[in-house]
Order: sequence, then C-alpha cells, then structure tokens
Amino acid sequence: MAELIGEGTGSPKDAETFGFDIHHLGARALSEFQMPLLEFITCLAGIEPGSRQAPTTGNAMPMTDYFEHLFKIATGWLGWTPDQAWEATPAEIIAAKEGRTDLVSDILKAVFGGESDSDQVQSPTANDEFDRAAFNALKAKIARG
Repeated sequence: MAELIGEGTGSPKDAETFGFDIHHLGARALSEFQMPLLEFITCLAGIEPGSRQAPTTGNAMPMTDYFEHLFKIATGWLGWTPDQAWEATPAEIIAAKEGRTDLVSDILKAVFGGESDSDQVQSPTANDEFDRAAFNALKAKIARG
C-alpha cells in the first residue's frame, strides 16, 4: 500500500512515512492516515481536493471500468498517446474532455448559428400557424411513394 501511495501522490516521502508508521505503530497509525487516504481515493476518481462538485446521477461502476473509460476518452476523444493518458490525472482528463466538448460546441454554433430562444423550432402544438391539413396531405403523399 505504501508503494501505491508513493506512486499516486508522487511523494516517496509520504510512502516511507506511511510504511514506517504502519510497521512500528500497527493499526493505530491508520487513523492518522484516514483523511489523506480518502483524499487520495477521491483524486483517483477525478475529484480535486477541496472542490465542491455536485453529486452525479450516473450509474456506479468499478474503478477498473472507470479508468478504462478515462483511457478511451484520453486516447480517443483527445487524441493523446497512451503514455500521455497514463501520466494525466483523472481530473486532467475530465477537464480536457470538457474543454474539447466546449470547443466543438463553439465551432458548431459558429458554423450553423447559435441556439437562442428565437432560433428554436416550436412544436406543432405550440405553433398557431401550423397547417394540420397540409401536413396530413404531405404525409399521405409520402406514404404513397
């Protein structure tokens, strides 16, 4: 576990301290590491320490599936190399995907126009000028071929 902490935090000193304390103090030392370990786990999930994220409504998934999903985003959506994907934190991958999504959205709006309230198509039931008879005639014509 100490090696995992050292790799994950990038701080071999934390791993050495953790290993030393557990070796010499036993389970009593675990209480001292409870908060740092919880912060470490949340970082693995892509949540930066101290951030106030709203709860998600998605389905729970095993960590292996989550990391595979992040790897697919990094190498597929973002075009990163596998090495770049493995070097990035989950939060970095998520932020980069959000940035890419925003970029694509902005480009589409620039090319096809923005989506303001006046640009939205009204449903036939909300449009007073909708010609039901003409619509039914067109529908019948299409059905006849």
